[in-house]
Formats: sequence, C-alpha cells, structure tokens
Amino acid sequence: MSKRTNNGEGWDRNYILTVLGLGVAALSLVAAIGPALVDMGIVDPHRIPGVGQESPKSDETSVALPPPSTSPSKIDQDNGTKGVSELSGSDVLAGGSADLGIGTPATVLPCDDRYIVVLRNNKNPSTYDADVSEALEYFPTSHYVLTRGSCKSLAQISSNHTLLYTVFYGPFSTMDEARDRCQATEAKFIDPYIRRLAVNGDSTRVNCEGVPLK
Repeated sequence: MSKRTNNGEGWDRNYILTVLGLGVAALSLVAAIGPALVDMGIVDPHRIPGVGQESPKSDETSVALPPPSTSPSKIDQDNGTKGVSELSGSDVLAGGSADLGIGTPATVLPCDDRYIVVLRNNKNPSTYDADVSEALEYFPTSHYVLTRGSCKSLAQISSNHTLLYTVFYGPFSTMDEARDRCQATEAKFIDPYIRRLAVNGDSTRVNCEGVPLK
C-alpha cells in the first residue's frame, strides 16, 4: 500500500483511513479489556481513560429529608356544647373537662346580662364531686358551673387559688325574677345571693333584697 499519491505529495487517502480505523479499534479494545486488566493488577487504573476516575463532587452537601410523619394532625375537637331549655340558653359541656362525672353535666355561663342565684361555692379539689352532688340533691332544679372559662363577672379562681365550682339557680332574665327565687330559697350552705352575668364584667353581688354585698 503506497503512502503517497502518484505525484509524491500528500498522504494516500486509503492509508489515512486505515490508520484511523486501527486507532479506533485499539481504543475500543482498551475500553473493553481495561477493567479486566485493572482487576488483575496489570494496569494502573489512572492510566486508562474513563476507568478508575471519580466523578467530580458537587459543592452542595446532600441533606437527608426526614421520613413523613405518621402521627395524625392535631384537629380542634368540638366541646359538645348544646342549648338546654331549662337553663334559658346556658350551654352544657357534654363530657367536657369541667364535668365532674356526677350524672349532671357542667354548664358554661356566657356574659349576657342575665342573673343567677348562687347556692354554694366549692373550692376544695378533693371534695368537688361530693360537695356539688350534695348541693344539687338539696336544690333539685339547680345546676353547677366551673367558673373559670365562664363569664368574667364570676370569680375565675377561688381565694385558695383553686378552681371554683358554683351551684346556682337560673339564669333569670330580670333582677326581679332572680330576687323572687332568691327570697324563696333556704339558706343551706351559704346565704344565697344574686350575681349578674354582666357584659361589662361587673362582679357586684347583691343579696336577696337586691342590696349590694361587700
């Protein structure tokens, strides 16, 4: 095979193609058997292109995401309040945390300018259920309330810095109705008195005659 053209200048085209073909075949052979030669320890992996070379590292650090939470999302629970006709719009906590589990549901008294007749206040945590049950039994149409969370005109905490349960009659729409009921009520545990569920937060107490108490 001649390396030059007939005029002696330049490379013969067939010769160039043959050399390029041999080069490509040699590279293909190296790529094919290179990994085997590396495994046998015959060839340095860094001397074979594409073998034993690490991929360039990213400057960013990989961060593993935490697994998705399997705990249920927190959902606001309905406190189960409902209107009761004999309470004239007071709300009953059905199984709420204020309930003492004594067979009569605790109530919530909103500030709506009505009146209640207070029959007993209970501030001893160890006897809440017994004291409230006793008062409810003695005054059959009465109800009880945990004052904390009810109208702010009711003491939200006792003088002993404990929660306060109050047994009461009502609520009544007018002072006259409350006064009539108060005057007809026997003083069993305390002298009954009247408390207004004042929208403005007024906590003034009055006796059965309507005279403010200190």
